[in-house]
Amino acid sequence: MTSLSNVFRYPSDKQLTERPIQVGAIRDTSTETSTELTYEEQRKQKQNTAEKIIEQAKEQAEQLVAQAKQEAERLHEEAKVSIQHAHQEAKETGYKEGKQEGLVQAKEEYQSLIEQANDVVHQAKAAYLKKLSDAEEDLLTLAVEIAEKIIHQTIESENDRFIQLVKQIVHEVSEQPEVHVYVHPEMYAFVVNQREELEGILSGKGQLSIFSNEELSTYACLIESPFGKIDASVDKQLSKVKEELLQLVKENQQRGS
Repeated sequence: MTSLSNVFRYPSDKQLTERPIQVGAIRDTSTETSTELTYEEQRKQKQNTAEKIIEQAKEQAEQLVAQAKQEAERLHEEAKVSIQHAHQEAKETGYKEGKQEGLVQAKEEYQSLIEQANDVVHQAKAAYLKKLSDAEEDLLTLAVEIAEKIIHQTIESENDRFIQLVKQIVHEVSEQPEVHVYVHPEMYAFVVNQREELEGILSGKGQLSIFSNEELSTYACLIESPFGKIDASVDKQLSKVKEELLQLVKENQQRGS
């Protein structure tokens, strides 16, 4: 069973100091049921959606770059034509002064067009990077949503998985003299039936109390002890992980800009 050392404890404000963040999914490979196949199909469907998002972003970005190159080539050709016209006009007039003036003007026009072409390329590059960045954030959000759905469905499929989660959290505070366990009313009776096993986890004379709290989500578990609070709600953990991952994305964008 994966340790919940990253579960949030209050009132401690301890900052996360390690990257990247890894989330261990709850998984039992001992049995294969039709329900699990349904989850696998859903996971593949979500994965295909994520891949389409990235592919569309790349295609749009490549189109922008291609358009920018075409525009730069067009401006470059216009500059060459302007220089040729200037030479021709100067030659036809037969005046040295007119020829020289035409060459200077053509050179200035050429330089201006080159600068415009460079601006177009820079703008296309910026748009390309932004689209990739947006796709990265969209994919991250989608990945967290997929993880949340799969975890919820897994816990819902077997109450044993939920009680294992509760046991693991109680183990985190097994040395405390008093432990309060809060669960949703729908799970209260089930958890109470496991009281003996939960009390066996506590060391020494630790006292265990189980309470019903309708403000919690169905498969959430809140533990209170002199050590502080531990919120084992899947939603809370995934929300915090999402915040940390988005922060990493922003930091990478700033370093790359």
